[in-house]
Amino acid sequence: NNIAYVSVQWNGVAIVDLSSPKTPVKISSFTTGGAVEKLDVSSNFIVAADYKDTRVLDITDPKVIGDLGTVVPTGTSRDVVISSYFAYNAMDGDGLAVIMFKPPNTPAPPTPVPS
Repeated sequence: NNIAYVSVQWNGVAIVDLSSPKTPVKISSFTTGGAVEKLDVSSNFIVAADYKDTRVLDITDPKVIGDLGTVVPTGTSRDVVISSYFAYNAMDGDGLAVIMFKPPNTPAPPTPVPS
């Protein structure tokens, strides 16, 4: 679909139209407040993880990124993957944090899964 979802570190995330690869066009962006290290996209959602928290974003309308909420896992995020309405956040030395989100509700506090 020629759309890229990009981590722009301290500037959060951006949605970019790559229909014309020589002249990409930024559709929208969202500043998360931290340096986004990892993100995953599934259907209408982006889950963005930085060193201190994990944010769930609604991209139903790519021109207007909606903030569904932020959760603070117990450790430093190293990777994040979405499956259905769950985000699986790999934590540095702290195992896995499972975050459930289902709009219009905000994300639930993470459930730790020890390593």
